[in-house]
Amino acid sequence: MSQKSMFLKDTIDKNGFLVLNHSKDLPSVMDIGGDWYSVLELIEERHIYVCKLIKGRTTYLSKELYYALKPFLQDAILNEEEEKIYSFIDTNEDVNTKILKFALNLESKVFKKALENMQKNLLITVLHGDQTLTASWSTYCWGTFKQWEETDPHPIIMEVEEAYEVAIRFLSPYLTEKQLKNLLKLKA
Repeated sequence: MSQKSMFLKDTIDKNGFLVLNHSKDLPSVMDIGGDWYSVLELIEERHIYVCKLIKGRTTYLSKELYYALKPFLQDAILNEEEEKIYSFIDTNEDVNTKILKFALNLESKVFKKALENMQKNLLITVLHGDQTLTASWSTYCWGTFKQWEETDPHPIIMEVEEAYEVAIRFLSPYLTEKQLKNLLKLKA
């Protein structure tokens, strides 16, 4: 693992998460000098889980925070479009966005919303990079949370009470009590 990736991993493990782009109120990859290819290395080695969780932003979760949030989020009921996308990804591992769009022929706005909702509920994630676009970005391939977990060499098992405590520890400095309850789908 590169020195930059190691530093990034240590920071994500300490914070529980980082968001992609600069943020005035959230820790971000860009603010600590990280880059896409360092993130990609951590994704491919299953040190981080990519989602759209914190305030609708691309979020890189530490393994500990992913496994803590899992019991609260992955029971979402999928709509018809989400079910089509999930099923396609589940049966055709390593699907890039271009193939997914072409194969399912969904309207762009519907497609984007479905992807974001499934990322928010930790149902799909990035498994690895695909085509290099620039020196700082590439396309990537999607997988389901099951595919990600099956390739995680060291999964973390925790009871719901412990998972809740871990989630609160990492997220309470950045989210209000109401935002936390909404995120964890808790009754007020």
